[in-house]
Amino acid sequence: MRAEPDYDALRNTAHALRGDILRMIGAAGSGHPGGSLSAIDMVTYLYFHRMRIDPARPEWAERDRFVLSKGHCAPAWYVALAHRGYFPREDLLRLRDIESPLQGHPDMRKTLGVDMTTGSLGQGFSAAAGIALGLKVPGIEARVYAMLSDGELQEGIVWEAAMAAARGKAARDRGGDGEGERRAVDGGSGRLAQSGRSAERRRGERAAGRVGRSAEMSQPNRVVYGKTLVELGERDPRVVVFEADIAKSTNTWRFGKRFPERFFHCGAAEMNMMCLAAGAATTGLIPFASTFVVFASMRACEAVRQSICYPRLNVKIVATNAGVEICGDGPSHQGVEDLAILRTFPNLTMLSPSDPVTTRLATMAAWEMKGPVYIRLGRQPAAVLHTEDVEFRIGKMIRLREGRDVTLIATGNMVEQALLAAGELERGGVQARVLDCHTIKPIDRGEIVQAAEETGCIVTAEDKLAELPERLHAVFHGRPGATVFLDGEAELEYGEVARVIA
Repeated sequence: MRAEPDYDALRNTAHALRGDILRMIGAAGSGHPGGSLSAIDMVTYLYFHRMRIDPARPEWAERDRFVLSKGHCAPAWYVALAHRGYFPREDLLRLRDIESPLQGHPDMRKTLGVDMTTGSLGQGFSAAAGIALGLKVPGIEARVYAMLSDGELQEGIVWEAAMAAARGKAARDRGGDGEGERRAVDGGSGRLAQSGRSAERRRGERAAGRVGRSAEMSQPNRVVYGKTLVELGERDPRVVVFEADIAKSTNTWRFGKRFPERFFHCGAAEMNMMCLAAGAATTGLIPFASTFVVFASMRACEAVRQSICYPRLNVKIVATNAGVEICGDGPSHQGVEDLAILRTFPNLTMLSPSDPVTTRLATMAAWEMKGPVYIRLGRQPAAVLHTEDVEFRIGKMIRLREGRDVTLIATGNMVEQALLAAGELERGGVQARVLDCHTIKPIDRGEIVQAAEETGCIVTAEDKLAELPERLHAVFHGRPGATVFLDGEAELEYGEVARVIA
């Protein structure tokens, strides 16, 4: 049983911490003294009586965690950490200095004792819920404390996180095999579901026939992703999956059926899902978070930037239904802006596999590397373009076809179209090289330059806003003798080595 708190000692400690808060904010010339001072009694109680922590072992797996969701009140956290011995008290006077580990909002990469980067109101509480869920998977008996401001309670993500935390075990048990969703649609008859599968099969047969493969080899990349998740779940108990009410479409239901205790159904709350995954990643788990491209890149945009990419957390975002190939769903679900948006985020690796083989390899590669990864998948059946023994390396294009007259660089489902175009060009006497650009970031600069030098002309193909021309622009910027065309118009005049047409 925990000893009764010494309230006199806690009161004296809180008084000393208040003085340090005023001194550090005064030295910085800016900050939030009101919110920091109002929080200090609770922070003092937690750090000097309640929480199970050890400053000598800041990464101790069984420690209690504290997340300051109202990150602008960081001075209250910093003074407690300094007085507990996480770093020298002298550092407090360097608050907000550009070289200081004590920034205006908490940064887990820079400040010892900070368990979660915060600052965007509401996301910290969601991340704290993710940490709690993450600790439950291996059975770690630790407590997670989150502090919010009153104004922060207006953020919708706070209530999404509260519902997710309250569901707990029940949320995981829901993530079944999609049967409930199918029954809700067709009344249990299976007619509509069967019709959908038949349509997909017909599309797969057409795709496979165009590139000379058997129909049996063709399947949607999202299906391969779901199967690979199960394979990873068998290999690695750290793999967990978060989904946003569309497990049937993303095929994450397969993982949920096999590993219900590691499957978290977050509902239609994509921003909260990303923050939950971020929190879980801080506990050593490897979260895969899946939804549609439009929701992963736009609805959850700030959460991906703030809670996953900036702190460089080991979260794998796998988004399906990419591009305009799902034209029947309408513009609300045609995700064409995602790579243009997410490419600007720090620390994020971006993959766009072209077929079932590279989809499996991309998922495996994302699992193996440490850091945030975004994988973009289509919905429709994809023909098999690669052999099983193809070498897949992040940041290195795959040369599918040799050619000396022109280079076709394609990504995702457009690789198949590039191969078909190369066949048509060959009938006209033009030898086209085809490159599968499965990695958008980091781009394979060496292969691009070599293609320009050897073929003299580059054409890109992509099912989204023109992103590859922008990447090629960066490669050729400043090189003498290169002309880059964006949307058919010469953006920059560098000569005639490479001609890039979006």
